[in-house]
Amino acid sequence: FDDMDVTVEALAPLLDVYQTIFADTRQAIQQRVGAGGIEQRLQRHWEALRRYTENLRNSTLYHYILLIKVSEQAYLNTREQAFLDNIRLLALQFEREAPDYFEELTSSTILPDLQTVLMQLTEYQSTLNELVQLDQDILSNAELGRDVASNINIYTDQLNAYAEALLIQTCLDQQRINNNSTIALVGTSMVAFIVAILVAYVL
Repeated sequence: FDDMDVTVEALAPLLDVYQTIFADTRQAIQQRVGAGGIEQRLQRHWEALRRYTENLRNSTLYHYILLIKVSEQAYLNTREQAFLDNIRLLALQFEREAPDYFEELTSSTILPDLQTVLMQLTEYQSTLNELVQLDQDILSNAELGRDVASNINIYTDQLNAYAEALLIQTCLDQQRINNNSTIALVGTSMVAFIVAILVAYVL
C-alpha cells in the first residue's frame, strides 16, 4: 500500500503537467490556424506584396515574391531552416532592387510608394518569424507531452500491477476465510453431533 501511495502521489503532478501542456498546445494551434491567426495574417501580407508588384513593367520584384511564397510553402511542409534562409535572401534582394522600380511611381494612385512596399515586406517577415517561433513552441510541447505521457504510462502500469496483486491477495484472503469458515462449520457440526449422541445415550 505504501508503494501504491507513492505512485499515486507521483502520478498526480504529471497529470497536471500534461493537462497544462495540452491546453498550451491547443491555444498555440488556435493562434496559428484560427480566424485572424498567424497563417491568415501571413497570407494577407503576401497578397499585398503580390498586388504591389504584379503590375510593374519589370517582373523582377514580382518574381521574388513568387519565389518567397514557394520557399514559405516548402518550409511549412518540411520545417527545414534552408527555406527560411532563402526567404531572407530573397527579401534582401527585393529591398535592394525595389527603389529602382518604385522610385518613379511615388505619385501613382494605383501602386504604393516604396516605403509602403518595404513596410509590407517587413510585416511579412515579422509574421513569418512569429509563425516559426509558434511552430517551435508547438513542437517542444509535443515532445514534452510525449515524455510526460510516457512517465504517466509507467506509473499507471505500476498501479495496474499493484491493483492486480491486491486483487489476487484479496481472492486468496477470501479463499482462506471460506476455508476457515468451512472447517469451523464442520467442527461445530461434529461437536453438536457428538453432544447429541451423548445426550441420547444418557437419556
